[in-house]
Amino acid sequence: MTLGTGIFLSSLLLGTILLFWITKDRWRWPRIIYWLAGGLAAIIGGLAFYNYYQPPRQSSFNMPI
Repeated sequence: MTLGTGIFLSSLLLGTILLFWITKDRWRWPRIIYWLAGGLAAIIGGLAFYNYYQPPRQSSFNMPI
């Protein structure tokens, strides 16, 4: 990990914590977390489905002469 990546990830984490701390009594955080987790699970499930049920590659063309 480079220095820039470390700074970016730490500011992302601290920004999320600060956002939660400021808005914990105004926003419905459990509902937001459930939606984010559900969206992430849907994306991961879709990618896993695509990788598992990927159609075979075409190796030749059947061209009538």
